[in-house]
Amino acid sequence: MSVRNGTTHVADGPMAQAQEQLAGWFILECANQARAEQIAARLPDAPFGFVEVRPLFSDSGENM
Repeated sequence: MSVRNGTTHVADGPMAQAQEQLAGWFILECANQARAEQIAARLPDAPFGFVEVRPLFSDSGENM
C-alpha cells in the first residue's frame, strides 16, 4: 500500500523483493486487515514508498 496526495492505494501483490526492504517492521494487533491498513497509512514512509501489510495469523489464531 502507499499514500499519495492523501489517498491510500492498496494493491494485492506483488510482494516486495528482499533487496527493496530498506527499513524495519512492525507487528500490530488489529481487529481486521482494514484496521492494519489504516495504521500503516500513517507511517512516515507511506507517502514516499510502499508499506507492505501481511497477516501473521488467521481469524482462528492459526499461523499463516
